[in-house]
Amino acid sequence: MISSFPFEIADGLYVLGNKHFFTFLAIGETHALIELGVSATAPLVVTQMAVLGIEPEKVGYLVVPHAHFDHLGGLPYYQAFFPQARVVCSDRARKTMSNPRVLEQFFKEDDVTSAWLEETGKGRRIYSWLPGAALEAEMIVGDGDVLALGQNNTLKFIAASGHSPCSLAVYLPERETLLVSDSLGFFLGPEENFPLFFYNYDTYLETILRLSRVGAVIVAAAHELIFTEEDATGCFNVAEEAARKLYRYIYAFQGNREELMAELYHRYYHNGLRVYSPQNIKACVELLVRRVKDSGQASTG
Repeated sequence: MISSFPFEIADGLYVLGNKHFFTFLAIGETHALIELGVSATAPLVVTQMAVLGIEPEKVGYLVVPHAHFDHLGGLPYYQAFFPQARVVCSDRARKTMSNPRVLEQFFKEDDVTSAWLEETGKGRRIYSWLPGAALEAEMIVGDGDVLALGQNNTLKFIAASGHSPCSLAVYLPERETLLVSDSLGFFLGPEENFPLFFYNYDTYLETILRLSRVGAVIVAAAHELIFTEEDATGCFNVAEEAARKLYRYIYAFQGNREELMAELYHRYYHNGLRVYSPQNIKACVELLVRRVKDSGQASTG
């Protein structure tokens, strides 16, 4: 379900950015931007909002579902363009965003990805973060918290900590739409998934199950794919099965760790993941291997 950008997926809910990095615009008496992508997509999003006739002063919230570089990279640009908007995130995300040393690493990776986007005509490379600066959050939300935008549009936050301990999913009940961020992993295709249990494998599976029970008719990842109708149910099964298969494969692998990581890197580094640097994906694979090996137990699934 990808159209030319921007496009509307439900009444008063638009998808901006590009297929690699979605930013969602929820319309109300006060508008909210959800998922802030990387710095290179921020100017594109602002241009798309102008095409839609959005008044900048009506943007009241900038929602960071979790504090990884590809979900907050556009934040400094948006803060400058929408100075009245409040940054919304979990308390753990706030702590990460307040750490300049972490942000320095984030924005180094943001620059690599932004350069790729500019080279391929999919964004504009900008430098919006000042070294040493922290990113402030004005509104802390957690599981079950609700943010009413007006005009029958509400954001309900759901703890989704399997990918990252700071992660939140965002449910729009009036639209029956669930924004899962990276909680279901990275979809390389409708039936192909790169699991992202960076924090904890068991919690990752629990998160997938919990989100599947929301009953959304539209499920939107932060990258590449948006699922509707039967696919909105099936995507949870795809994500769960991919995680279980990967866990079993890593646990049973007989070679050394370097061979395993090289094999997994070559297995997954294609399609949408090419927007990230090889070093980034190698680090992701290493983290997944560590999570399985450190658990010391076979998957029960």
